[in-house]
Amino acid sequence: KGSGKAIPISEKKMYQLGDHFNKHGKAMGYESKKAYDAAAREFANINQENSNAQIFEGIWNGTVQRAISYEGKTVILDKATGQIIDFYEGCEFRGWINITQIQ
Repeated sequence: KGSGKAIPISEKKMYQLGDHFNKHGKAMGYESKKAYDAAAREFANINQENSNAQIFEGIWNGTVQRAISYEGKTVILDKATGQIIDFYEGCEFRGWINITQIQ
């Protein structure tokens, strides 16, 4: 188990799903927005409980967000709502401020 800091993942579709799918999803090999969104949700649910994942929190666009990175992929969550914001290869946090590693 992870740090015990898991947050419930919202059932709401990924924020700006079409834009994120076009930017990252196709390159990651997902054939549809639905498959990409489902993979992001599964990644978030599994890896926020994974003690080997790295978990960060910081502020982006005035909102507290959580990043979960594992094996070269990162999912971004809105900490307050649990909505998935983004899912991509790599672990860059462009534009984030006050980043803290919590795991």
